[in-house]
Amino acid sequence: MKSEEKVVTFTEEQIVLYQRMLGETDKRDKLILHYTMPMIAYQWVNIPWTFKPPIIHRKQQCVMHTPMVANEKYRASVTLDKRYTRKDVTFSKQTLRICTLRGTPCFTGTMELVSGGQP
Repeated sequence: MKSEEKVVTFTEEQIVLYQRMLGETDKRDKLILHYTMPMIAYQWVNIPWTFKPPIIHRKQQCVMHTPMVANEKYRASVTLDKRYTRKDVTFSKQTLRICTLRGTPCFTGTMELVSGGQP
């Protein structure tokens, strides 16, 4: 299953704020994204599947294929790669893919989630 593609842009202000949250103020180029920052694109992409609470973030992997910069437009989408249920607990693996408007891969972020069960 795959979400619709969404055009996303990371501003210089967002990059600076993210660097501050990581404690990296004034250490990096303010125009280049930290390799984990593209994961915030999840908040802009509407995924067509749901999760039963509580949701536990189990594991993630981020791969930056090419540097991403501030104020550029990118295409982002999320795929549900795997989902299975044991008893009332669901295990999911989803991948955020970000590419240039021309289709060149820039970022892949894979996230494993556990959802449902007893809160």
